[in-house]
Amino acid sequence: MNRKSVRFGQNFVTSINDINKICKKIDVNSNDVYFEIGPGKGHFTQYFVERAKEVIAIEIDSELIPILNNKFSDLDNIKIVNHDFMSYELPSTFKYKVFGNIPFNLSTSIIRKLSLEKYADEIYLIVELGFAKRLEDLNRKMGLMLAPFYEISILYNIPKRYFHPIPSVEVVLIKLKRTSYNMSMKEYIKYEDFIEKWVKKDYNVLFTKNQLKQAIRYGNIDNLRILKVDQILSIFESYKLFNGLK
Repeated sequence: MNRKSVRFGQNFVTSINDINKICKKIDVNSNDVYFEIGPGKGHFTQYFVERAKEVIAIEIDSELIPILNNKFSDLDNIKIVNHDFMSYELPSTFKYKVFGNIPFNLSTSIIRKLSLEKYADEIYLIVELGFAKRLEDLNRKMGLMLAPFYEISILYNIPKRYFHPIPSVEVVLIKLKRTSYNMSMKEYIKYEDFIEKWVKKDYNVLFTKNQLKQAIRYGNIDNLRILKVDQILSIFESYKLFNGLK
């Protein structure tokens, strides 16, 4: 492993047997277009390129590009791109899937970027177990920011011994399945501001007492501590209505 890869914070899986065990949990078929975040030396890439219609491998480390080009030189269904995924423009004309064995320190940024990509139909990421649980938690900002757009599930607890270097935390493969809910960037910014106050329980900042009662009644809510996704969105709609943000 080169120094750049260590700096980028990735823990690589190199055993074909271990890769196959992980990838068996992932849905890949001959009609899929897959975007891979940080392919490294192409260990996971090989699995996808053998099964998907097309793979676009986005690698930030320029020193790895010749290795990838050489490894897949005989294949015509892969495109290798030397680019930072965070500034890469994903397509907006067709559905696609995403896979990434991503640097743990970039998990939040990558999730935030993908949350508004309405054509990212399925996303598979290797992340810390603690991070995955935060995504599922509707009492936390991260969970509430993601929940309207994606259904999240933990597919596989990956043994630490699969990785090089061995991580100090528990690691899992997660799946994010796109819902039909969409939001403009302008509305997303309003939603984020609302959620930041909501998780801090700053209800008096968001609503008057009477407005909050109306929002709770309209959302058919019994307990503010236990909310479903449709209920938090209902409260957000009430917030916009009361504040003239429609």
